[in-house]
Amino acid sequence: MEAPRIFLSPSTQPYNKYPNGGDEQYWMNRITDAMIPYLTASGIEYSRNTPDTSVGTSIRDSNSGYYGLHLALHSNASGDGFTEGRQRGIIAFYYPTSANGRRAANIFVENLKEIYPLPSLVTARATTALGEVRQPKPPSVLLEIGYHDNTADAVWIQDNVQNIAENLSRLGKRVLMVTAMGEDVHAQQIQHSCRELGIDLSHSLTVPNARTSTYLCLNDADGEIVGAVSDMAIYDALTPAYLSTQLEALNRAALVVLDANLPPESLSFLAENLKPPLFADPVSVKKAGRLRPILARLTAMKPNRPEASLLTGVDIHSNDDLPRAAKAFFDLGLENVFISLGAGGVYFDDGRERGILPCFPSPVINTTGCGDAFLAAAACAWQEGCSLREMALHGLAASAICARSDSAVSPLITPDAIAGIVQNA
Repeated sequence: MEAPRIFLSPSTQPYNKYPNGGDEQYWMNRITDAMIPYLTASGIEYSRNTPDTSVGTSIRDSNSGYYGLHLALHSNASGDGFTEGRQRGIIAFYYPTSANGRRAANIFVENLKEIYPLPSLVTARATTALGEVRQPKPPSVLLEIGYHDNTADAVWIQDNVQNIAENLSRLGKRVLMVTAMGEDVHAQQIQHSCRELGIDLSHSLTVPNARTSTYLCLNDADGEIVGAVSDMAIYDALTPAYLSTQLEALNRAALVVLDANLPPESLSFLAENLKPPLFADPVSVKKAGRLRPILARLTAMKPNRPEASLLTGVDIHSNDDLPRAAKAFFDLGLENVFISLGAGGVYFDDGRERGILPCFPSPVINTTGCGDAFLAAAACAWQEGCSLREMALHGLAASAICARSDSAVSPLITPDAIAGIVQNA
């Protein structure tokens, strides 16, 4: 999701007192103040109201500018009666017909679940009753961050101003990677790169005295791989026993992407215990067979032709054989398949929508990483509610950008760059 220009509207209600000091206006403005450095560092432009203004003025100021999101920050109250002071939770309100408002609300919900002590009580909810959701012209979200009449919630807000601000400032997709690394220079490079990109490695495993995985390939003059060697032995440490300690974090994800470098027993464990949709990459013909026992649990997979033949038993000699291979995948329980055709593009099929899309024109410097770029972009498009064909287009656009880079992970792959290619298709 592209980071929008934001109008920040923290509460202007000083009369909603917190039981342990301060009030709603004070603490919501503290959170807003703390958001500013994060937004600035991310290149996100913003404007904000001031504590002495009104809700009506905030809405008028928001409507007079060109904003991609109106974000109102409040804390809730239980009201009089039996529930007074007893309720807890966070609610992200959005307007029911606003797709971007709903998308932003869901992003805030997923981010705040990571830090709120009762993640099941962090929810998104459509409403037409709140003026600061209904009246702004841009997509709007009104966040009720905890209940200020509940002492536990009030203390949590006061103790977590920085955490709340940081998580509200993450307007893109949060990525958590569970992997295994040694204590060598390659691990340091991965850790540095992931920090720069905002990828969370806190659930990954460090294996003392082990070698971090390494892949070396040789490309010809056209950027095509002619040979490769790899050392992926460290992934044997990602056992079911270790992965069982990460299930809580993984099951909070909107989507999980697996690859066949994992041991077969670990893949089976994850297929049995993960609740989110699963996407998978077979990695190679040698390892693709590891995915066959879990095909019925996969939402989508991206094999190439040899991998698809191995997994289905269908010999793919020409494009005419692709629908038969897809049908074999569906008989094994797979929901959606993208079969990479190399320079010929991609075949996509879900049993209803199918076709072949050619690669986007692009100079080819290096094809290493193009398949990974495809699957990542297709997964992101799936999260945005795109059709299978649109997912394939996003994947091909990311692959084209990757192909013209000398790096396997191109820094030029951005949502804007992908959207620009897809829109001109």
